[in-house]
Amino acid sequence: MTKNKRVTITINNDLDLHFRKLASSKMLFETGWYSKAVEEAMELWIENESSFKFFIFFYFFLIRLAVAKIYGSKLNDLQIGNKIVTA
Repeated sequence: MTKNKRVTITINNDLDLHFRKLASSKMLFETGWYSKAVEEAMELWIENESSFKFFIFFYFFLIRLAVAKIYGSKLNDLQIGNKIVTA
């Protein structure tokens, strides 16, 4: 089991109210419902960001492959960010 950390944040009142309404209806006001809802939202955000970065990486890789095929040139190493892929 991981150790929990208490954090203090400042967010828009309307956003918080909307989030609390949705979260409380899903979590049914069980003990720790707000923390669980925030954790789930953070996990989903991280997953979404990771998926998006992979999509962008893969998209540019496919473009590079298509350009190499069209022009008949040899595909060199593709570098996006700190990742290098050799075809």
